[in-house]
Amino acid sequence: MHGGGAAERVPGVRQRVADAHDLETATGTVKRTLTLDGGSQLGVDPAHDAAWSAGAAGGPLRRVDTKTFTVTASAELPAASVGFVETDPATGNVWVGSGTSVLVYDKDAKPLTTLSGPDGTTDVAFDTGTGRAFVVRQDNGDTGNGGDDLSSPAVYDTRTFEEAAKPAELVGNHSQLGEAAVARGNTYLAGPGGQAVTPGGTSVHVSSPAEGKIVKLDRRMSPKVVQSPTDQSVAPGDEVTFVAAAEGAPEPTVRWQVSPDAGQTWSAIEGATGNSYAFTAKAAHDGHRYRAEFTNSVGTTRTSPVTLTVTELGTGGDGGSGTGTTGGGTCGGTASSTGGTGTSTAGGSLASTGVTVLSVAALAAALLAAGWGAYRKGPNAN
Repeated sequence: MHGGGAAERVPGVRQRVADAHDLETATGTVKRTLTLDGGSQLGVDPAHDAAWSAGAAGGPLRRVDTKTFTVTASAELPAASVGFVETDPATGNVWVGSGTSVLVYDKDAKPLTTLSGPDGTTDVAFDTGTGRAFVVRQDNGDTGNGGDDLSSPAVYDTRTFEEAAKPAELVGNHSQLGEAAVARGNTYLAGPGGQAVTPGGTSVHVSSPAEGKIVKLDRRMSPKVVQSPTDQSVAPGDEVTFVAAAEGAPEPTVRWQVSPDAGQTWSAIEGATGNSYAFTAKAAHDGHRYRAEFTNSVGTTRTSPVTLTVTELGTGGDGGSGTGTTGGGTCGGTASSTGGTGTSTAGGSLASTGVTVLSVAALAAALLAAGWGAYRKGPNAN
């Protein structure tokens, strides 16, 4: 599907009387045409057989069924500059950059939410694996008109619309020499600027047209427990397996800990560094508590302690052999600690790990928001 048409003048804005064309991809032959008055932004949603059209300054937002080539839903956008019209492939919801806000509508063009921010919204990309939307908010660069030379990429949960990571400050990224845009996958859109989101939403590349550089931002999230072990009752000689899992960025490491005194002190179990920890129960293990501790460069969190009950008298002594997913160990250990479960940082943040300079030799900036950091390389760096 392709959009085009003749531009016409309205006060302060260029708008279009857009023709949406259904093309034969092999030959480029136009099969069908639909005229959409005022349309200049077009977002195509092949997963839901739809395309969305909007004008550069607001006005009608229309959903076009790409099978029948008819308008099936519409809404009225506020009078503001429209930076993008894009659909979330997972939900079919359409996200519209309207001034400094993002307006989200469902497939029937009913409003779902408004996400407000400090700067103009220029583009958005989606990562369906994590359910995240990456929105570029770009400063206008005009200090006489409220500009502060700080742009701020933002991350949202596409189902709850809650902020999923702390916003960053990109110093010097402004729209005086071009708007930042969002690229899909690991490629960049043609144009003056862009942002690329890697699959899994772990990294995002943000370009600065004014500075001629690209900053890579890695998402940083403290470990969050997604699977916890459970209490178990066994007899001496039975095999015991505890399982836990956590998500985080970077990927967290895990170690299992044991407490023989009802949680007063904790010791790391040697070799128990996998998501599952298995060992043979002995009578001496009765009442021991176990937990998994997950750690990455952002923080540490622990599962709630669980209790092992050994109900029959056995012949075993202290200790007991055990194995994690990456090796064996004993139920004893070192590195004693105290305390309960940890907490993870909600949503996390992004941190930069490198910059590719597009057209200038030496560029330096810093991302000065919590959880963000920048490392830049010149064109001759390794």
